Amino acid sequence: MSIHCQRGSAMETDKRREQFIMAALELFAQKGIARTSIGDISAKVGVARSLFYHYFPNKVAIVEAVVDNRVDDFVDQFEDWDKDYDPNHTTQSLGDIIARLRSYIADPDSFSGIVTRENDVILRNQFSIRSAKRLSENYAQRKANTPLEEGHARISHPRESLYMLVVGLISLMIQFPEVTDETLVDVVAETMHIHLH
Repeated sequence: MSIHCQRGSAMETDKRREQFIMAALELFAQKGIARTSIGDISAKVGVARSLFYHYFPNKVAIVEAVVDNRVDDFVDQFEDWDKDYDPNHTTQSLGDIIARLRSYIADPDSFSGIVTRENDVILRNQFSIRSAKRLSENYAQRKANTPLEEGHARISHPRESLYMLVVGLISLMIQFPEVTDETLVDVVAETMHIHLH
């Protein structure tokens, strides 16, 4: 088999796998995770149920794939925000990321919204932990390679601080949705030693 054919086959495999993940996410939003079967997911993709097992060994595996997909989306949103972060307007910039996070959690079609609606603590924790791990590692790596900005206090443990912050923010927004964005901005600023202006 030629390299070209192998690449094409791998791309088709990736595409089909993504179709299963997107179908599962849509069905989870409509029916809930517990009430969505492998047969439902396969039918949504338009293939025989047996083909599902070529890509995923069981339902747990596709749920984990959906978690990873949503974590990727969440991290992408954070990185988009980070590119536009303005250290001269920290209150506005932090308000923007809090609003994005709240919108993501409150959206009934987002993975976080689905597991919150179903009160699935295990899946919610997986989402929070994986998101926090990815964001905190990215942040710590970036900060290690970036000179400290004038006027900002040094954070001794940036990876650990951001990890705790992300897990805490997600949990806080779910458990206490009435907490204002202004309060959350203050919490982020205090945790990350950011001067608000």
